[in-house]
Amino acid sequence: MTDRIVPIAPSKIAQIREAARTQLSAGEYEELEKLISQLQIYGMTPLINVELGKLISKIQWGLEISESPQWAEALIACDAAFLGAELKEMCDEMGISSYGHKKELCRRLYKYKQPAVVEVMEPYLKGEKV
Repeated sequence: MTDRIVPIAPSKIAQIREAARTQLSAGEYEELEKLISQLQIYGMTPLINVELGKLISKIQWGLEISESPQWAEALIACDAAFLGAELKEMCDEMGISSYGHKKELCRRLYKYKQPAVVEVMEPYLKGEKV
């Protein structure tokens, strides 16, 4: 039976749950939760596939788009350019969370336009460096 069990992306399940919570009736949402639990235990069976499909077709949701290759390259460059302690110090200076691994900190600092991080990442995002 374990050969049918596929890894489930927790973030995708969370997105489905959030959309379903607001768009399905209480009974339908309860059924969806039960089916997700069964999916995690038994894997994708024909019955789970059909029943989940019926419920998911009733909600409007979209998966987050994956990041571009340039973004990945920019994060790698930022990771290489700074020590973890430096990134954490920058986060503290900007008043944002310093929790997470280096690429998370780079992402957060870029979002908040930290000048040193932007300077390292921008050339990759603009396609100037490969």
